[in-house]
Amino acid sequence: MALDPLYCPKSGCQTFGVSLYNASVRSLLKDNRSHAFFHDDWANEHCQRVTARDENEARTLAYARFRPEEGFVITEVVPLSFG
Repeated sequence: MALDPLYCPKSGCQTFGVSLYNASVRSLLKDNRSHAFFHDDWANEHCQRVTARDENEARTLAYARFRPEEGFVITEVVPLSFG
């Protein structure tokens, strides 16, 4: 299994669920076209687990990997609880 750099448990941090989609993919699909790089599935929301100190850091970490200039849009950041 590949390690996910956004989900790396560390002391003093918690896990957040970051929901995001790709606006470019979504727009192209409306015109029955596909993105040259991202799969059509990115038109739908995906949830990524992110370990961070707070919601703002979780958003920053997610946008570092899923860049807004590539069309990614975060719709929600929520704390996750396990157990």
